[in-house]
Amino acid sequence: MIRKDFNEGDTYIVTSHRDSITDIYDGVSGIFTGAKYVRDVSFDEAVEIHTQIMQRDFPSMNFTKEMIKDAMNPNEKYFLNSNGEVISYSNHEKPDIFDIRRINGEDIDVLSIEKYKWIKEHNVQPDEDGHFRCWNEN
Repeated sequence: MIRKDFNEGDTYIVTSHRDSITDIYDGVSGIFTGAKYVRDVSFDEAVEIHTQIMQRDFPSMNFTKEMIKDAMNPNEKYFLNSNGEVISYSNHEKPDIFDIRRINGEDIDVLSIEKYKWIKEHNVQPDEDGHFRCWNEN
Protein backbone atom coordinates (compact mmCIF):
# COMPACT_ATOMS: atom_id res chain seq x y z
CA MET A 1 0.00 0.00 0.00
CA ILE A 2 1.40 3.38 -1.00
CA ARG A 3 1.26 5.58 2.07
CA LYS A 4 1.05 9.35 1.93
CA ASP A 5 -0.35 9.97 5.39
CA PHE A 6 2.43 12.35 6.44
CA ASN A 7 2.77 13.88 9.87
CA GLU A 8 5.05 16.77 10.81
CA GLY A 9 8.67 15.61 10.80
CA ASP A 10 8.08 12.50 8.67
CA THR A 11 10.69 11.39 6.19
CA TYR A 12 9.46 11.04 2.62
CA ILE A 13 10.97 9.48 -0.47
CA VAL A 14 10.52 10.01 -4.19
CA THR A 15 8.14 7.39 -5.58
CA SER A 16 9.66 7.31 -9.07
CA HIS A 17 13.06 6.34 -7.67
CA ARG A 18 11.71 2.83 -7.17
CA ASP A 19 11.48 2.46 -10.95
CA SER A 20 15.17 2.86 -11.65
CA ILE A 21 16.29 0.18 -9.22
CA THR A 22 13.36 -2.19 -8.90
CA ASP A 23 14.74 -4.99 -11.06
CA ILE A 24 18.01 -5.03 -9.17
CA TYR A 25 16.94 -4.30 -5.60
CA ASP A 26 13.27 -5.34 -5.36
CA GLY A 27 12.17 -1.71 -5.17
CA VAL A 28 14.18 -0.69 -2.12
CA SER A 29 14.39 3.03 -2.67
CA GLY A 30 15.88 4.79 0.29
CA ILE A 31 16.60 7.92 -1.72
CA PHE A 32 15.92 10.60 0.82
CA THR A 33 15.83 14.28 -0.13
CA GLY A 34 17.18 15.42 3.21
CA ALA A 35 14.01 17.32 4.02
CA LYS A 36 11.03 16.37 6.12
CA TYR A 37 7.31 16.94 5.80
CA VAL A 38 6.10 20.09 7.62
CA ARG A 39 2.46 20.66 6.65
CA ASP A 40 -0.04 20.62 3.81
CA VAL A 41 -0.50 23.83 1.86
CA SER A 42 -3.32 25.08 -0.32
CA PHE A 43 -2.84 25.46 -4.05
CA ASP A 44 -2.69 29.25 -3.71
CA GLU A 45 -0.07 29.04 -0.97
CA ALA A 46 1.92 26.52 -3.02
CA VAL A 47 1.91 28.92 -5.97
CA GLU A 48 2.99 31.81 -3.76
CA ILE A 49 5.86 29.90 -2.15
CA HIS A 50 7.06 28.40 -5.43
CA THR A 51 6.92 31.79 -7.14
CA GLN A 52 9.13 33.31 -4.45
CA ILE A 53 11.62 30.46 -4.76
CA MET A 54 11.76 30.66 -8.55
CA GLN A 55 12.17 34.44 -8.50
CA ARG A 56 14.96 34.16 -5.91
CA ASP A 57 16.82 31.29 -7.61
CA PHE A 58 16.34 32.45 -11.22
CA PRO A 59 16.02 36.27 -11.13
CA SER A 60 16.85 36.77 -14.80
CA MET A 61 14.01 34.46 -15.89
CA ASN A 62 11.35 36.95 -14.77
CA PHE A 63 8.97 34.32 -13.43
CA THR A 64 5.55 35.69 -12.60
CA LYS A 65 2.96 34.29 -10.27
CA GLU A 66 0.72 33.66 -13.28
CA MET A 67 3.45 31.63 -15.02
CA ILE A 68 3.94 29.46 -11.94
CA LYS A 69 0.21 29.04 -11.44
CA ASP A 70 -0.20 27.90 -15.06
CA ALA A 71 2.62 25.38 -14.63
CA MET A 72 1.22 23.82 -11.46
CA ASN A 73 -1.72 21.45 -11.29
CA PRO A 74 -4.62 22.94 -9.29
CA ASN A 75 -5.98 19.43 -8.71
CA GLU A 76 -2.76 18.26 -7.09
CA LYS A 77 -2.21 18.19 -3.34
CA TYR A 78 0.94 19.96 -2.07
CA PHE A 79 2.97 20.11 1.12
CA LEU A 80 5.75 22.22 2.56
CA ASN A 81 9.03 20.55 3.50
CA SER A 82 11.62 21.54 6.09
CA ASN A 83 13.71 23.26 3.38
CA GLY A 84 10.82 25.63 2.66
CA GLU A 85 10.02 23.98 -0.68
CA VAL A 86 6.60 23.07 -2.03
CA ILE A 87 6.36 19.38 -2.90
CA SER A 88 3.57 17.49 -4.66
CA TYR A 89 2.05 14.38 -3.17
CA SER A 90 1.93 12.73 -6.58
CA ASN A 91 5.58 11.60 -6.62
CA HIS A 92 6.32 11.30 -2.91
CA GLU A 93 5.45 8.71 -0.30
CA LYS A 94 6.35 7.35 3.10
CA PRO A 95 9.29 4.96 3.05
CA ASP A 96 8.51 1.33 3.88
CA ILE A 97 10.50 -0.62 6.47
CA PHE A 98 13.24 -1.53 3.98
CA ASP A 99 13.53 2.02 2.63
CA ILE A 100 14.01 3.29 6.19
CA ARG A 101 16.77 0.77 6.79
CA ARG A 102 18.45 1.87 3.53
CA ILE A 103 18.20 5.54 4.55
CA ASN A 104 19.85 4.55 7.83
CA GLY A 105 22.82 3.17 5.92
CA GLU A 106 22.21 -0.57 5.64
CA ASP A 107 23.60 -2.38 2.61
CA ILE A 108 21.14 -2.40 -0.29
CA ASP A 109 22.25 -5.84 -1.50
CA VAL A 110 21.41 -7.39 1.87
CA LEU A 111 18.16 -5.44 2.11
CA SER A 112 16.98 -6.55 -1.32
CA ILE A 113 17.43 -10.21 -0.34
CA GLU A 114 15.59 -9.64 2.94
CA LYS A 115 12.80 -7.73 1.19
CA TYR A 116 12.35 -10.55 -1.33
CA LYS A 117 12.02 -13.03 1.55
CA TRP A 118 9.60 -10.73 3.43
CA ILE A 119 7.41 -10.40 0.32
CA LYS A 120 7.19 -14.18 -0.05
CA GLU A 121 6.72 -14.94 3.67
CA HIS A 122 4.04 -12.29 4.18
CA ASN A 123 2.30 -12.72 0.81
CA VAL A 124 2.76 -9.04 0.00
CA GLN A 125 0.98 -8.06 -3.20
CA PRO A 126 2.21 -5.37 -5.58
CA ASP A 127 0.64 -1.95 -5.43
CA GLU A 128 -1.05 -0.27 -8.39
CA ASP A 129 2.37 0.85 -9.68
CA GLY A 130 3.72 -2.72 -9.59
CA HIS A 131 6.04 -2.20 -6.61
CA PHE A 132 5.97 -4.05 -3.31
CA ARG A 133 5.83 -2.07 -0.09
CA CYS A 134 6.45 -3.81 3.18
CA TRP A 135 4.96 -2.54 6.41
CA ASN A 136 5.22 -4.01 9.89
CA GLU A 137 1.50 -4.71 9.75
CA ASN A 138 1.92 -6.92 6.62
